[in-house]
Amino acid sequence: MKVGIIGAGRIGSMLARDALRAGHEVLVYDPNPSFRDLRNVELADLRTLVGSADVIIVSTPLQVVREILLKIKDLVRKKSLVLDIASIKRGLEDVYKKYPDDVYVASAHPMFGYGAGTFKGYKVLVLPVKGKEEGAVKAKAFFELLGSRVYIVDWKEHEEMVKYTIGLPYFISVAFLLTISPQKEKAVLYGGTSYTYLSTYAQAVFVDDPSFIQELIQYSTEAISEFLEKAYAFLSAEDKKEILEKIQNLIDSEGAYEVFYKALKAMIKDYQSIYFA
Repeated sequence: MKVGIIGAGRIGSMLARDALRAGHEVLVYDPNPSFRDLRNVELADLRTLVGSADVIIVSTPLQVVREILLKIKDLVRKKSLVLDIASIKRGLEDVYKKYPDDVYVASAHPMFGYGAGTFKGYKVLVLPVKGKEEGAVKAKAFFELLGSRVYIVDWKEHEEMVKYTIGLPYFISVAFLLTISPQKEKAVLYGGTSYTYLSTYAQAVFVDDPSFIQELIQYSTEAISEFLEKAYAFLSAEDKKEILEKIQNLIDSEGAYEVFYKALKAMIKDYQSIYFA
């Protein structure tokens, strides 16, 4: 199978490596290629790539995904599969609906970052396009061949849930860093396990481009507003203990604590400059 990847950034390069390992021929198009340890990859122009690949994956910055999908719509060959791997899918389903009926389309969301190093063993969500559902089945099969754990999910539900599972954690990270930055030097000294874990995650968020973080947070305004309302309600409550006990009954705190310390020990081993109590 010939796999064409549009965008040779961190995720695109990782995808190319995995596709090569799976035995596929790989073509890559990128105006500014920065191949990361890629061998046996053919650099192609956009028209050649979309006209010859069996699977075409758009792995570009979020801001240009829609533009590229529209640009290649009439260039792809029959029976090929076209998909993107963007985090936010706003407006993309309408674009896919414009594709010819003899082209398979779907959208995918790898639920991990480039630090994973591979798609193998990690979760990928696949979103079917209404009226073109067979494309999602083919996309699922493709990622399963790479070793991913693949789930087909509802488009609308995905767009709602990423506000809570990605946008909200990113917002909390930004707010945390804005709050703690004036005390940064002292915080390193006085920070214990909770500070170590949260500050490491918050800083890691910024491997993403600020424009992406901005768009993600703006997209997640509803979830963030709900979070702020609930935070204020908790602060205003007279009986905070009752609320905390209800939360405690809903979660596995002991199991989470055990995993929490395993993660911390791994973090400290790799990052000795963080204070660990």
